Amino acid sequence: MVVLVLALAPSARSRARVAHEVIDTARRDAVVLSRLRAVIARYGGAARIKSCGQPVTLLGFQSELAWVVGLNVGTLGYHPGRSIVQGIPIVLFRPDDNGWQIRPVHISASDSARCDRLRTNSVLGPGS
Repeated sequence: MVVLVLALAPSARSRARVAHEVIDTARRDAVVLSRLRAVIARYGGAARIKSCGQPVTLLGFQSELAWVVGLNVGTLGYHPGRSIVQGIPIVLFRPDDNGWQIRPVHISASDSARCDRLRTNSVLGPGS
């Protein structure tokens, strides 16, 4: 019996470590989503974002951004470089260490004053 327990101990430790990493990743993802909701609310809401341009983010964050701004994930950009080269008005969202960076790009002159206020590096703090 003792031999069996000793033989299974490394496997049990490995599985516990994997489970712990999964839980940590889920917590981080929840914080990212919470911070995204907060920064969008703080800077005028989803309607204001969409009125300035197509929301664009990095691959892997498009589902969260689509959910928060109320769009189908297929209508969001997820290749920032490609969207910028196309020259269309976009609002770029990039996760930052303590929040999100928001950058309006190719905004029309008539919308410039209103949309340039979106340009921010949000620092929302832990769990905001």
